[in-house]
Amino acid sequence: MSESATMTTPLMFLLKLAWDCRYRLPLLITVGFMVLDVRMQLDINVQMHEIHRQEAPPIIPADVMVDNLSDSSWTTFEEQEIDLQDE
Repeated sequence: MSESATMTTPLMFLLKLAWDCRYRLPLLITVGFMVLDVRMQLDINVQMHEIHRQEAPPIIPADVMVDNLSDSSWTTFEEQEIDLQDE
């Protein structure tokens, strides 16, 4: 016997066996789990932190902006520090 024939015979046997059991084996495993009352459980831990947000800056009316066009077309707001630690 050649070396390739020695390798292909067991391989073909295993492939045919897998093809024949493509429905039977998953069904058998599922029924076995149900009979033995084996439950697969997934535990998901979610950690949530509350983020304190600043209030939105006030909306500047259009007539005020028209009056200030001569000074500058940009409006600057001061930033405030936010404490992200739990109180």
